Amino acid sequence: MRRISLILIAVCFALGAAGCGKKPDRVLAPQGEENDRFPRTYPST
Repeated sequence: MRRISLILIAVCFALGAAGCGKKPDRVLAPQGEENDRFPRTYPST
């Protein structure tokens, strides 16, 4: 039983670590300034 648990934990860890390096094939360009929801500078008030 303990061996099965260790194997299961190792497989879960390996699958989780394998997904960390995945990148999308294409990345969309950022939106233009007119579509930006946030101001450029932090408001002082």
